Amino acid sequence: MLHVVEELPDFTPHAVALYVNVGTLSPSWLPAMTTATQICNTVQTPWVLDPVAASASTFRFKACQELLRLKLTVVRGNAFEIIALSLAFAKPNAGSSKLTHLKDSMELVTKIVVKEKGQPRVMARTESLYRGGRPKRGWRIAGTIWDS
Repeated sequence: MLHVVEELPDFTPHAVALYVNVGTLSPSWLPAMTTATQICNTVQTPWVLDPVAASASTFRFKACQELLRLKLTVVRGNAFEIIALSLAFAKPNAGSSKLTHLKDSMELVTKIVVKEKGQPRVMARTESLYRGGRPKRGWRIAGTIWDS
């Protein structure tokens, strides 16, 4: 991912896909992320949002909200990141406490994406992780794709 907005129009149209990982997010990089995704949308290049630790900081949380509203192709995150994204769009006092369940969170994120741009289609199923015959804490979401 390029971090300089001025270079994006020269490079991004030639990409076959774009992976936006907020794991190393900084204030100077966010404009490049949004610009790159907008270029991808213009040239119909798919892009993936990986909302790493989406709720770890206010800045990261708001950046993920902003990116989720763009015409994305794939959200790739673990259960806790999906829950954080769903809470970003939950209405206050509208039962947001029940969003601690992964299924409810995925449904809300799907509604937001459908409202914004596309139609959801599950590309990979949710899998439980096991170690020594017992479920490991958390779930792993392999990915969900939204067609525009």
